Amino acid sequence: MVWNLRDTRVPWVERLAAIVNRHAGDFPRYYSGQWRQVLNQHFGGKYAPLSEKDWLHNHTGSPEDVIVRRIGSISFIAALPDDQRAALMDDVRQLIAEDPELAGRDIVSVPYHTVAVHTVKILP
Repeated sequence: MVWNLRDTRVPWVERLAAIVNRHAGDFPRYYSGQWRQVLNQHFGGKYAPLSEKDWLHNHTGSPEDVIVRRIGSISFIAALPDDQRAALMDDVRQLIAEDPELAGRDIVSVPYHTVAVHTVKILP
């Protein structure tokens, strides 16, 4: 399993996450850790302990591409009623316009923390 997580140690990314998380509801996400419980419940004893690797990287491009369109592609955001989705996207664009690290820039980098987890089946 692989997750690309926005690196919320960066202040503007943390504010972006707060905008997104207002609408997350109970959608299953990496942050809850529930995926670990499910794996342990259904596969415990049949598979080796989870092996995890992680690394940092940036997604670089125009703010519209790497922030606005990316946020709009999140499943629970895309599923919002039109008016709620439009209001959220307005909040995202306002963040871009007001944050000193983003405002007026043609190219920005969104920092990500990627986590990869795997296991293997234990043979009898």
